[in-house]
Amino acid sequence: MVKGRLIQWDDIAPIAEREFARLDDYQAAGDGYFEPVDVVSQGCTIYVNEEGLLRRLPLNPRATFIWWFYTRAGRQRAMLVGDAVAVGVPDRAGDSTDIPEEVRALLMHARSFAIEVKVIGDDGWYIATSSRSMSSRKP
Repeated sequence: MVKGRLIQWDDIAPIAEREFARLDDYQAAGDGYFEPVDVVSQGCTIYVNEEGLLRRLPLNPRATFIWWFYTRAGRQRAMLVGDAVAVGVPDRAGDSTDIPEEVRALLMHARSFAIEVKVIGDDGWYIATSSRSMSSRKP
């Protein structure tokens, strides 16, 4: 059994600890066939529904953020949609491994945060905090 995390697209839903024994377990969590998205620097793979964009599944902001933050090549090029499964990268035999402790801690321990965004053509910065509020400030 591989220990991983189910990251639901609804960012209010808790990230759940899960064990995955068979292909069916991944497919049930991702609602269909899935494709891997590697986050090599963190030693994890995020599995998402491979037809998610075609099926117009909702954006998964948490999974997308992890991928964009740690994988420069993916930034602003694609987004991860639908529910996602995070596990460790495959071993030499091609089998998934347990999610690394550092990634598990990142996903499971709530922290306060703030994000600043500068929009092209706008002089101000926008700040979003973990309390879901949005405010603007001048440079």
